[in-house]
Amino acid sequence: MFATLVIAIVTVGYCLMARRLSRTIVTAPMVFILLGFLLAQAGGSGEAEVVHVLHSVAEVALVVLLFLDAARTDLRRLNSQRQWPVRMLLLGMPLAILLGTGMIAALAPGWPLAAAAKSPQPARGGASSAQPPVAAAQSTTGTSMSEDQ
Repeated sequence: MFATLVIAIVTVGYCLMARRLSRTIVTAPMVFILLGFLLAQAGGSGEAEVVHVLHSVAEVALVVLLFLDAARTDLRRLNSQRQWPVRMLLLGMPLAILLGTGMIAALAPGWPLAAAAKSPQPARGGASSAQPPVAAAQSTTGTSMSEDQ
């Protein structure tokens, strides 16, 4: 309940200050990502139903945000300056993928890189959510990879 109240207060506060904040480098995604991080660190709301609802709200908000950004794209300017999208797609995206993969490898060395790209699943059985997916699967099934071969 506390997390929902904080989210509502921050949302209203951001709406009231949106015009002033539009002149700064602070954007709505920055504010709400920071809010989500702080709520998660504070223990936020761990109830599965609330987390599921907030996940759905975040997905809808992302869809709307991406649609609005795409609708504001100036196609004439984009066509006249093709080097920027080409650079972003050919250089920026692969570099972001490589850097993200490197960060996952550095921060979670026990996780397989392919499994780290998947969305997190709730722990089943007695498996801890802090375990790598392979270890979690082994602890719930009682088998190991070497026994299967």
